[in-house]
Amino acid sequence: MSSQLIKRSFHTALTMFFVSLVATPGAMGQETDNNPDAGVLEEIVVTAEKRQATLQDTAISITAVTGDMIRRMGVRDISDLISLVPNMRVADSREDFIINVRGIQSNNTTEVGDPAVAVHIDGVYRPRPRGARALFFDTERVEVLRGPQGTIYGRNATAGNVNIITNKPVNEFDASAEVSYGNYDNISATGMINVPVIDDRLMLRAAVLTNDRDGFNINDRVVKSIKNTNDADQFAARGHILARPTDNLSVLVSANYQETRGVGQSRAFVNLIEDPSDERVFSLDSQNSIAIDVYGISTEINWQFGNMEMTYLGARQVDDIKNQLQDCDQTTPIGAFAIFSGDSVCEFGPFSQNSQSWSHEFRVNSTDPDARLRWLGGLYYFDEDQDVHLVFNPNPGGISLVFDQYSTGSLTKAVFGQVDLSLTEQIELVGGVRYTDDEKARYGETRTVIADRLVVGISPNIGKTTSTSTDWKAGINWHFSDDALYYFSAGTGYKAGGFSDGVGFPYLKEDVKSYELGAKHTLLDGRLQLNTSVFYMDYTDLQVSSVGTGPNNLPGLFTNNAAAATNWGFELEGKAVLMENALFDFALSYLDAEYDEFITDDPTIPGLTAEDLAGKDLTNSPNWTLNIGAEYQFNLGAMGTLTPRINFYFNDDMYLREFNKPIDKQESFTKTDIVVGYRHPRGNLYVEGYVNNIENEDVRSLMQSFPGHGLQFQLAEPRTYGVRIGYEM
Repeated sequence: MSSQLIKRSFHTALTMFFVSLVATPGAMGQETDNNPDAGVLEEIVVTAEKRQATLQDTAISITAVTGDMIRRMGVRDISDLISLVPNMRVADSREDFIINVRGIQSNNTTEVGDPAVAVHIDGVYRPRPRGARALFFDTERVEVLRGPQGTIYGRNATAGNVNIITNKPVNEFDASAEVSYGNYDNISATGMINVPVIDDRLMLRAAVLTNDRDGFNINDRVVKSIKNTNDADQFAARGHILARPTDNLSVLVSANYQETRGVGQSRAFVNLIEDPSDERVFSLDSQNSIAIDVYGISTEINWQFGNMEMTYLGARQVDDIKNQLQDCDQTTPIGAFAIFSGDSVCEFGPFSQNSQSWSHEFRVNSTDPDARLRWLGGLYYFDEDQDVHLVFNPNPGGISLVFDQYSTGSLTKAVFGQVDLSLTEQIELVGGVRYTDDEKARYGETRTVIADRLVVGISPNIGKTTSTSTDWKAGINWHFSDDALYYFSAGTGYKAGGFSDGVGFPYLKEDVKSYELGAKHTLLDGRLQLNTSVFYMDYTDLQVSSVGTGPNNLPGLFTNNAAAATNWGFELEGKAVLMENALFDFALSYLDAEYDEFITDDPTIPGLTAEDLAGKDLTNSPNWTLNIGAEYQFNLGAMGTLTPRINFYFNDDMYLREFNKPIDKQESFTKTDIVVGYRHPRGNLYVEGYVNNIENEDVRSLMQSFPGHGLQFQLAEPRTYGVRIGYEM
């Protein structure tokens, strides 16, 4: 790292820290006169450290989006969070998610890939992030933790962690329903019912969602009957049973089911854009289709005894792509490889992938909030088994590639602990450690087939790796007052090594060291929250995945280790009740994420000399992002209330590939969402009209090479609008 970068990092850290000091109530020259009739901000309770604490008292860079905000802003899945969370980017990738936090992501969504941002739903780790699609209904909140979470969460949380917390049963009858209609013939509905069976001892809750929508991407010619892509055909259901046999013992059994059908997603090719004014217009000559089922069950047992609580969380999750078929050439062959010549029809599929995972976590933690020593310790076990079948048919009737991965396994075992020691009423020390052991293995093959029958070549896909890591966290928290918290933390994170397609293509584990200085304030008698953080992250052997060619000139997804990368920046979040009925919130973030050492080939121009990418920006890493939201509630007296809200998002220039070439660049863009809600004076009935992405820009969220066909890109959603009607008991 250059001395100039060190100076800039140090200067930024000091600047943000002193801004926080000036904002502290005790450091102000005079107190502000407050309106006694003004409202105060909602106090949000989070479980980011696997125990309850308020957001403002949690010494982590974390954004918590409440269930009410999720519903009102039409947040359906993780991809909709980017305009609400600083330094976060999300791209769709063939029904999967690529989540980027502070410039770090993983493009490898195959059976041998691991995400860089871990996703947990009600505490259960989801190894395939697509399992979080269409689950943001009847949700209590979503917590996005930025920076490595190597001590408490461990597995694949080198960039951050997303916690999705659903609503649990309560001891009163409750029910709600909502229907909506929007453009692209979007019809969706949600419903929830909560029933107390035995007073405070047995409670049930169930919720369902349906969502149906025509495709965003337009099939322009060739076969007119082929449906537009990037549609929605989803059904999801969730159920909870909560039993409290005694005051100190609770048992929660949860089940989930999610079904995705329809046409599915598609990508366009950079060199085949038919209408430069609308990149969503392109041609297909075969019908895309998708069929995915995701389901599982979990059990959480909590037993309180003395000043301790023991928790067991066990789960089984199935992620089953039953079938996926995609037109992959847009009718025009541009093959650079001999096997891609001939007929213009190219099909990716049929494709199927079945993932079955089992997880167990056992932990014990102290519960006395006034104790000088607070602690948490636990054991973790995770086992995933997958099988994959894919036919890549660049030439129907000609040469095809058949991928059969008969068994791909991943086994993780870990032990972890964290302690918080109060030296004084204001100063506490934090220390944590986690030891992780990862094993991965795969057995399969790639076959070259003529006329769908004759095998003319076999290339084995065999790999086995073992990775271990001891990660740590150390920090100091200064509770300057009841309304001001300052913290400094240092820690590490780790992602296991693995292997690419073929034999003898292993890659090393990924390690990160992180340093963060932060402050959290509650000001003006609870009407203003101001949180800041300055971070510096140093990655060693950063895993970077891209599509290329391997043994026998066969295509595949290959992962390499960038020798080093450095990410640093700051985040400033604020929320304020400006007057009794007015709410304002914002988030400003800056990110400088670059490769320090990385030499690799560009798969779009095979055979050329490897490129030195030192100094290049990491993928999906804009320097500046800005979120601004404002709303005001108009009291209409006996007629109810009317509440308009506007949300504005700015995203700076960024590169979608690590090579940072002009073709890789996504120019800066804005996204503005508006919702206007009316609520009946009794509070039960509401009607909301919305417009999302008013600008309607064609924004590329993902770009990857496709062997023999150039670069593919995925577009974010266009402008959508509609109306919602709901009723709450």
